[in-house]
Amino acid sequence: HEVEWGEFDPYKCLWAFRGAEAVREGEKGHYIAGRDDFKPSPYTPFYKKPANTFTHGEAICGGRGCIRACMVNMEKCGILENKFKTPFRTEKPWLVDWSDYDPEDPRAR
Repeated sequence: HEVEWGEFDPYKCLWAFRGAEAVREGEKGHYIAGRDDFKPSPYTPFYKKPANTFTHGEAICGGRGCIRACMVNMEKCGILENKFKTPFRTEKPWLVDWSDYDPEDPRAR
C-alpha cells in the first residue's frame, strides 16, 4: 500500500489535541499554564488544560476528532471488517460555546 500525507502544521495539531485555540490579535487567554496566547477551543469543556496524567494522555477529546473521524470515514467507504448495527455516529458532534470566554474569570486562572 502507498501512504500519502497532506500538508499540516504539527504544532497546530499539538495544541488542538490538548483543546487549545490560538487567540486573535489583541485577545488573551489562559488555557495553557504560563502562556496567554491560547484560549479553550470549542472541543473542550475545560477553562484550562487539565493536568497531565502519567506524563502523557494530554488528549481532552476522548477520540472525538482523529479516531471518530477515521471510523466514520472507514464506515462510509465500507472498508470496516466488523460492522456496526447502527451508524457509528448518528448525531451532530458536540461543541462548547466559548463566545463569552473571559480570561480574567477565576475559573480560567
